[in-house]
Amino acid sequence: MPESDGSLWPSITGCRPAYLTGRSPFVATFFAVEDAAHKNYDAAIYALNPMRLNECQAADNIIFGDQSGTVAPLFKAGFRPAVDCPGIVVGVGGTEHDVRQMMQQAAFTIHGIEMPINSLPEAASFLRTVRIPRESKESLLHAITLLGVRGSSLFPDLQNLAEELKGITFTLPI
Repeated sequence: MPESDGSLWPSITGCRPAYLTGRSPFVATFFAVEDAAHKNYDAAIYALNPMRLNECQAADNIIFGDQSGTVAPLFKAGFRPAVDCPGIVVGVGGTEHDVRQMMQQAAFTIHGIEMPINSLPEAASFLRTVRIPRESKESLLHAITLLGVRGSSLFPDLQNLAEELKGITFTLPI
């Protein structure tokens, strides 16, 4: 894995087709291992270097802002199919509009083509994969939880706090 200079965005998938991006390897690990429905499957964390992705796809070695001229046509095409869309994928440093984005340390990729990011030309230069064996998922979840990364901190609302509290067993000294 390339050295971390703050430009690597870990991403996760379990065994379902999901591609979430964030800036924290701890948050990525939580999402990779937390889903009990997929406990019998390996998981993966993907480390994306968005500056290198953007250099390969848009000839610009920067992280685009969500209001950038390069990104705007990609957003528009997602809502207006008639709009001409550039056939690229770019890394975007989004604005944290709500507390959940802030807690998850969210970052994004915007796709102007229907091609998996790991199939893009030069993907090996901007994407790395770390496999998590299914046998390790429970112990990793426990370790991440001890570090304070849990559902109620990443989804800070009463429903997720209540779900977490339901699962805690309290014992009182006698």
